[in-house]
Amino acid sequence: MLKNKFLYIVIGVQLVLSLVGFWPHFSEPCQYLFHDQFDGFKNYTTLYTYVASGAYGSSGLTMYDQMNYPYGDFITYTDNTPVVAMFFKILVQMGIEPGTWILSFFNKLMIVNLVLSSLFLFFILKHFIKNEWLIVVASIALPWINPQLIRLSNGHFNLSQSWLLLMTILLLLQLIKRSKRQKSLWPLGLCLVGAIL
Repeated sequence: MLKNKFLYIVIGVQLVLSLVGFWPHFSEPCQYLFHDQFDGFKNYTTLYTYVASGAYGSSGLTMYDQMNYPYGDFITYTDNTPVVAMFFKILVQMGIEPGTWILSFFNKLMIVNLVLSSLFLFFILKHFIKNEWLIVVASIALPWINPQLIRLSNGHFNLSQSWLLLMTILLLLQLIKRSKRQKSLWPLGLCLVGAIL
């Protein structure tokens, strides 16, 4: 427990700051959107209509039939966070009724970005900084001053997910630090998965 106390401090403080900073999204989750016009509205609309549109659509799980009529389009080009959208669609196919929970849960995933960014920053900074309190302060502050966080208020939800880049950096650092005989392909594989997400 004491060995990881600084990590627990980072996660705990970031959870509290996220809760305070985005309180309306937690207190009345179905009443708030990050951006209700332009790209934000389009992203919410494509996510919701893709998830709520029947049994895998007529073209399969990866196609979105309500854009590029009459041919449809792959969901990777519709900017509706494809992996999350597919997960929601599978849940709906398993019998969960589509509703406002989709957008509410999606908003919370966008907020979790701050906590995940802090987590990965903590481990990245441990490679370069010895002072643990400096690591704690930087891991908490940097996600909030990250320019990509502003993307949430502009409706560019996928661009605000900085934790994916930080995860990739951390995995590459771990790959570099391993000795030649201990190298494995799992960090590189996770980097590729992060790139796809």
